[in-house]
Amino acid sequence: MSRTMSNNIILLLLAVSTAIAAWFMTPRHYLADELGSISIKEVVPTKMGDWTAMPDSSGYLVNPQQQPLLDLLYNEILERTYTNRDGYRIMLSIAYGRDQSDSLALHEPKVCYPSQGFSIKNLRQRDLVLGDQTITASQLVASFDRRVEPVTYWTLVGDEVFVGGLDKKFKQMKYGFSGYIPDGILVRISSIDDDTARAYEMQESFANSLIDSLPDELKVRFIGAKDE
Repeated sequence: MSRTMSNNIILLLLAVSTAIAAWFMTPRHYLADELGSISIKEVVPTKMGDWTAMPDSSGYLVNPQQQPLLDLLYNEILERTYTNRDGYRIMLSIAYGRDQSDSLALHEPKVCYPSQGFSIKNLRQRDLVLGDQTITASQLVASFDRRVEPVTYWTLVGDEVFVGGLDKKFKQMKYGFSGYIPDGILVRISSIDDDTARAYEMQESFANSLIDSLPDELKVRFIGAKDE
């Protein structure tokens, strides 16, 4: 057998073994099937603490993504506006995606707001204490014409909150190595308010009311598992 033929056989075997390894390493099971399905609109109450959902309240929200993209990325979207006894309004948007592979990933407000003409400033990360758990959320101020909208949001892959693309990729890979395609949730809380400090304070209060209103077994789906 010639050296050239031997080299070709070796290359062929390497290519075949690489393809087989890639097939076995590609996740094929949806984490959502193991965790069980949930209906966000059913589990998130219209009354929680001092906050009550307004009738036909989705009209107050600006959704910075086009409907065809929303239909592609998410399996369910909840959009409501809540008000407290003082008349302060909080807009809540929760998007759930069953498939958090690279091509069908949650789109964060810091990316999708500017694509719809909003300007973004003061992007920062902040620890939020929700019940007995601390998560890292993102905050920004989106503005369009005279509309000033401070936003607090956090995102999960599976049962873990992530911050930034690299952190998300590591968490995706961790699930992938276990054979799972993770699901994901984006929780966005905002208010039209040019007093940013007041807006963030009200949003944190609302976030606590939201999490406190959920059954204990479902809280992990919205704020992730506690650190061991």
